This record gives sequence, C-alpha cells and structure tokens, in this order.
Amino acid sequence: MALQVISSNSNSSLLNSLTSSPAMVNPLEYALGQITPFHSKLTVKHTPVSGNLTANTSNRFALNKFGVISKMILSFKVNRPAVVGETENTVANSYYGILEAIDSMTQMSSSRVIHTLTKESIKAIISDLPTDTRNAVIRGLQGVATGDATGNAIWAAGETCYIPCFFPTLSNPKLYIDSEFVEPMSVQINFSNKSWSGYAKVVAGTTTKHFSRPAITDMTLYVDYLNFSASERDALLSKNYVDDTLSMLTYDYDSSESPGEGDVALGADATSKCKTFIKNTGSISDIYVYAEVESNPVEPAEIQQTNSPLILEDIKLFASGQELVNVEAKLIQLFGKTATNGDFFDSKGFDTTDPSRNIYKIQLGLNSSNGDQLGNAMSLRELNNVYVEANVSKGATGYNGTANNTFKPVLRVILKKVEIVTIDASNGRLTKTVNT
Repeated sequence: MALQVISSNSNSSLLNSLTSSPAMVNPLEYALGQITPFHSKLTVKHTPVSGNLTANTSNRFALNKFGVISKMILSFKVNRPAVVGETENTVANSYYGILEAIDSMTQMSSSRVIHTLTKESIKAIISDLPTDTRNAVIRGLQGVATGDATGNAIWAAGETCYIPCFFPTLSNPKLYIDSEFVEPMSVQINFSNKSWSGYAKVVAGTTTKHFSRPAITDMTLYVDYLNFSASERDALLSKNYVDDTLSMLTYDYDSSESPGEGDVALGADATSKCKTFIKNTGSISDIYVYAEVESNPVEPAEIQQTNSPLILEDIKLFASGQELVNVEAKLIQLFGKTATNGDFFDSKGFDTTDPSRNIYKIQLGLNSSNGDQLGNAMSLRELNNVYVEANVSKGATGYNGTANNTFKPVLRVILKKVEIVTIDASNGRLTKTVNT
C-alpha cells in the first residue's frame, strides 16, 4: 500500500510542483543549526560604592569592565523590627513586596543615563512575563518563606528579597553590552519614602494602632559576566563595529505621564472614571494601563491593597479627536496580546490572587514571537490631545476592596517607547541618538 501512495503522489501535478519548491525541507535531515561560541560565565557580587539604605536616598553600584553583561539581580536583607511593648503582631506585606521600597533604578554609562525603570514601569514589565516566570519574580519580591500570594505572611529576621533588573539591554542577547568596550557602567537605586510593607496591631478593646516599616539592612547586586576567547571577541567586535559605531534598536519605558485622578472615591457602590493625558511625542509600541490607590497604610488590609492594580471595567484610547480603542477591559486582559504567528493568549494567567493581571496592555501591533526587538510602533509626534480613559470597578472585592473605599484611584499609563542606542567604537561612548 505504501508503494501505491508514493506512486499516486508522484503523479500529482500539485505535489510535484511543491516538491520542486526551495521551501521543501525534510524534517528528518540531521542538522546542528546554530551553536553559541563557548565561553565562561562568572557571577560577581557587587556592593554599593555610595549611598545608604534609608528612605529618599540613592545607592550606586560600579560594574566591572570585565565582559558581556547578561543578567543583573538586586538582593536585599530585610528585618522586621519589634514594636516596643507589643507581643503580637498582625503582619501584612504589599503584594509587590520590596519593589514598593524603591522609586526607580537607573542604568548609566559614565555620567549619562541609558535607561531608567520606575517602580510603575517594572510592574508593567512583570505583568508581561509568562505565568511561571512571573510567579518566581513575585516570590522574590515578597521574600517570604510561608504565607499566601497576597502577602499574609510572617517576615522573618534577615529575610532575603530580590528584584531582577529588567533593563532593555538585558532582554535579548543581541542587546547585551560588552562592559570592557564601553565607558564605565553603573547602576543606581533610588529609594522611596512611602510605606511599602509593614505590620500593624490593634490593641484589644482599643483603637490604638502600631505600625512599623521593615528595615533594609543589606543590599547587593549580582551580575553575570560572559567572557569569550580573544579570537571570538575580536570577531564579534569586528562584526558589530564594521562602521566604527553600533546602532541598536531597543526600547525604554516612560511612566512620567501625570496620572489622572478618579472623579469619585472607590466606594462599594461607585464606579470611578479616570482620564490620563499622554504628552510624550515618541514612537510607541505598547501602552500599559492600570489604576491604583495611593495612601500611607497602617492597617494590614490597606498594606496589601495599596499600590496594587485595580480591576477596570473598560478602556478607551483617544488621539486627535478620534477614538482608537474602546473595549471592555476583560477583553484586553484575555485576548489583547497577539503574536506574529496569529495566536492570542492571556499573558497574565488566571490566578485570582495576582493583581498584576489588572495591568492592561494596549498592543499597537503584532508582538514579535522570534525574539526581535520590534513588532510595530506608532508615532505620537503629529497626534494631539492623546489620552486614555477608564472606569475603575466598584470597590467590592479583592484589590478593589473596602480598605480602599475612602480614596480616589489614579490611572497610570506606561509607554513602551522605541529608540536607538549607539556605541562609538573610538571611545566606547554609549548614547541615545533617536527616541522620537
């Protein structure tokens, strides 16, 4: 029977035509494909060269001129100080844990800023991660050994928390920077002054509350450096700097838009409408939208819910008097992200304890599924009166819960901007050249 099928195929005009096509490939044919040049990888522990571990201060790490930088992860030691006179504590951590302790992190070359990631930008990046990766990141941020994902856990003495550095130059091997070739690089961490995590207790029979902010006692930066043989490194530099400069298509995150405040407080019976204007004139590939309540919490429920993304009912995007997007927020949450192969998927998962699912992504093109840096971009240069409008769901359950009912939410907009970063081969100067 096999011979009959083969004979029938050989007499088919259509199949004969396709057989002669250069697209014909036998999947059983053995081939190695691409192999990465063999190299060494060293993980180096850096300590701050300046700054101290207190609110409203900055700490700077000087990176080695040692090799290609492929990964950076911040490590924090956190202690839960005792409250004088108290023997019991009701403990609560904010969902994003140690991330709430910082305002931003900055990647620098010499004295020039290359990329700055704010706390809000990092939350947007986390929301885009695959579910298993995102869960690992959240566990690192919370740094708790026991308890549930919403932060109902006990901070141990000397607990370790982690924040991965999501700088765009670490997102793809094509963008990795050779620290030996460029001007000295550094990373600066800017601490916040807001209550990011803590614990409180109401004394029995009274309304007395005690609150304490966990103390950061140690901070280090772990950096992975890749080193190649002299011949491989020379070949790489010759390939990348054939014109004496290397121009890399990359991106940055902008969270500088002033968040619009809701028209009413987030009550159990009130939907709050927010509007945030976009002043940026750059070329944008994605827009992240989320609402949150800003406050200085003192009660466990408030600590858990403050700065956690809230459920939205709908999202609208306007530009130059035209309505570009008008959809239910749930639709974007489930089906908004589309890849170049045509698939759509919920990148945020269905974990009801995960508020990062409430960071909604307005995708302006096809998501690149092959690791390239760009799927599409829309220039805002010639557009005017650009803004995002959203209705925040009634504060009945979850992270829209009663602890936030007395506050008006704010609507944050984070723009993923396309830009070009250039490295000059003559002096190793790394600069941004085009970002609009």
